[in-house]
Amino acid sequence: NHFFATLSSLLSFSRSSPIEKMSLLRAILVLLLLTTTVTAKKSSCCAIVYMVHPHELVNLVESLTRTFKHFNQGHLYPTILFYDNKLLGQLTSLQATLNSTLKPEWYRTLEWVELTWTPPKDIKREELDVSLRHWFPDYTLMIQFWFSDILHLEATKRFNYYLRLDTDSMLHSDFPVDPFRLMMRKGYAYGYYTVYPDEAFVTVGLMEFVEKFVSDMKGRSKAELNKLELPPPEDRKDYQAPMMYTNFELLDMRRFRRDPLLTEFEHRVMKSKRIHTHRWGDSPLRYYQVMTGLDWKREVVKFCNFSYAHLHHKYFRKSTCDEKEV
Repeated sequence: NHFFATLSSLLSFSRSSPIEKMSLLRAILVLLLLTTTVTAKKSSCCAIVYMVHPHELVNLVESLTRTFKHFNQGHLYPTILFYDNKLLGQLTSLQATLNSTLKPEWYRTLEWVELTWTPPKDIKREELDVSLRHWFPDYTLMIQFWFSDILHLEATKRFNYYLRLDTDSMLHSDFPVDPFRLMMRKGYAYGYYTVYPDEAFVTVGLMEFVEKFVSDMKGRSKAELNKLELPPPEDRKDYQAPMMYTNFELLDMRRFRRDPLLTEFEHRVMKSKRIHTHRWGDSPLRYYQVMTGLDWKREVVKFCNFSYAHLHHKYFRKSTCDEKEV
């Protein structure tokens, strides 16, 4: 309404008195400032983030379409598409496909960020366990990216929160609320969809790592508050550690960048290099980082009242939530 009133006044500007012209110019300036402020708040608040895999492009187009349809068309949060040089030969055609598939206002939210991977120089594939060699370095670098690197990139520094989705993450119903706004309003630092057991062979040594971390923190960790239970040593060989289903996760990046417990856990994981040598995944690592660094009851929220599929893996139907969940 203010815009149309100002536009109408602008049309009769030449017939206005000097005082009326000054008032009109002030109104235009206020509108410009308001628009800039709203845009800045939106762009610095939150982002949806993807890692683009060259063999998942058809799924990516569907995933983005569903994400806009069921959530982002009402908000138009920036959507960052990370990729590496393996995509370069297909990048132009992918952008053309998305430009013709998505609505113009949807397509304009996309931001493309090229990554340069640097494998650890002191780790040799032939020295790894035979069952783990094929993960190194491409897959383990991706794990490292989601667990740590994404928090420290120039491309993400302006955002407070991100929603991670994989190229095969599919929303099958509308979000009932804006999850970003909910997390800000309630003070949540982490949001997830479900917890699921991981394979034992990719968490070898992780229980000992977590046990030592909790011990070293000398009561400062949230493990006791959250009633974290670790299996006894004799039961760890075949133990399927719980993991956050991180193909859908919301995270307060400011908290994860600054909190002493969260950053110390991250630092120790990266220093151990066990993401690369033992194929520790970002999903169980995130579970134990959250369980030892956040108050689960106050700072963690489960999103469950919409249908979601991790294609070729799991399909979750919309479920009934208790009052803590949404």
